Amino acid sequence: MTDPAFVSCPGLTDDELRQALRELKAARKDRSRIHRALAVCNREADWHRVMWHIARHRLTRIEDHEPLLDVLAETAMIDPSSSPDLPQIAAELLARVPDDRDHGLPSGWNRYVDDLVFALYRHDRRPFLAIRPRLPPRLRCALDFVRGRLGERLGDSERADVLAMLLAHAGSVGLTRVRFLRLLDDDGEEQELLLQSANEVRAVALRFGSGEAWDDGLVAEVRKNRWTYFDDVLPALVRLPLDELLALLLPHRLSAGLLHTLLSDRSDDDEVLRAAALTLPADSDGAWLRHGLAETLKARATPPVEQCAVQLTRVGPERMRLIKLLATRTPLGVQGARAAIEAVPAEVSSGMPADAARELAAAVEALGGELVLSRFRTVPGHIVHDPLP
Repeated sequence: MTDPAFVSCPGLTDDELRQALRELKAARKDRSRIHRALAVCNREADWHRVMWHIARHRLTRIEDHEPLLDVLAETAMIDPSSSPDLPQIAAELLARVPDDRDHGLPSGWNRYVDDLVFALYRHDRRPFLAIRPRLPPRLRCALDFVRGRLGERLGDSERADVLAMLLAHAGSVGLTRVRFLRLLDDDGEEQELLLQSANEVRAVALRFGSGEAWDDGLVAEVRKNRWTYFDDVLPALVRLPLDELLALLLPHRLSAGLLHTLLSDRSDDDEVLRAAALTLPADSDGAWLRHGLAETLKARATPPVEQCAVQLTRVGPERMRLIKLLATRTPLGVQGARAAIEAVPAEVSSGMPADAARELAAAVEALGGELVLSRFRTVPGHIVHDPLP
């Protein structure tokens, strides 16, 4: 019996197309299966044309199929004019992007949807503008986010809505989670930004509002305490009063390293931090944060250490005494010391305190051997760490 929704694809037999659809279904759970779907396409049918045929006729659900969206976005960026209806297909797909969140970018909006809309809106904006009034408000705002990055002038209310959406996303899901974002620079050249820090996120947001509006808005979002990505909200956490900051941090169980980074950007006095640690609750969250504060204070109080790499380059006649010396004065142990002597030149340590290394080098020289010290560097005297499990 013929499936009334099935539309044959030029260059493929119906059986081959059905096989590709089966592989696409499997790719929802196993992303690597997308390659098997593409491999079905024979020499007569380019894989990108087959995937767009599937999208055009909606032979599978596309709007939440990340591997397929990735393929479509890639082909749209390479050749947006390969078929005149690609912008129309993408605009209709945009209207079906799922959204089960009430803040930030729509839940179904990901890098692939963003790339797809960016490439095809840039090629032909008419289908997107035609459908824009019928889009749900948050999808309409996400489309405006793309329009603004393409250099299109937005109205004041549209820019304000995009800024609010970005603030809500940074203060919850995290914009650094998006990772890559395309935009046109002031010269109209396409750039791909790697969003690794709050500063890079802020630079994008400034297309839609002032720096003051972003900074103050991020503090307001952080106070809602639904953030998940530390890198997104670090500048806002730095601005909070200490008592409010610690209260917000309690449920997050921030690692000691991140807490140290945060407090290094602030000017809280050591005595103030010690006093604040005493006010923390006695539960596990309080104990975790108290440990992080103690580690930070210890790191502040411990002077930095000069380290260097140590290499054994010559073995003298006193081999047994040299093995004992290296086994007791380095992390090598007896077996490691034996192996080093047999494999000269051999690295003894990649990071030994420089004073200890100089003393060891003198002792090795007294036995007729030679150690070479190199790669001198200064490292923190105390490396903060989380509590043992």
